[in-house]
Amino acid sequence: MDNFSSDLITCLKLFGKGESDIKGYKNYTRLYHDLGIYGDEAYEFISILETSFGVDLSSFVFESYFPMEFPGDTQLQRVFYWVFPCFIKKKEKTTNL
Repeated sequence: MDNFSSDLITCLKLFGKGESDIKGYKNYTRLYHDLGIYGDEAYEFISILETSFGVDLSSFVFESYFPMEFPGDTQLQRVFYWVFPCFIKKKEKTTNL
């Protein structure tokens, strides 16, 4: 668990991660890219940090770090955006024009 604080371990458990899952995590494990947590799940995880541990998230811009849901009309497009998340913002710009 690479020196995870007991608070972070507690937070991961509150989010439903098991002991065996947590043992495989490293300090550089990312919620979105490594664990596939995004959208409503990511928002819920971040909310646990705020409510259970008093983390001030008033200046945290959620959309800068997590897409809400993967765009795409087909499963292939969704996989593409999952592998290459940098293209999501480009798609959003062209869609919102």
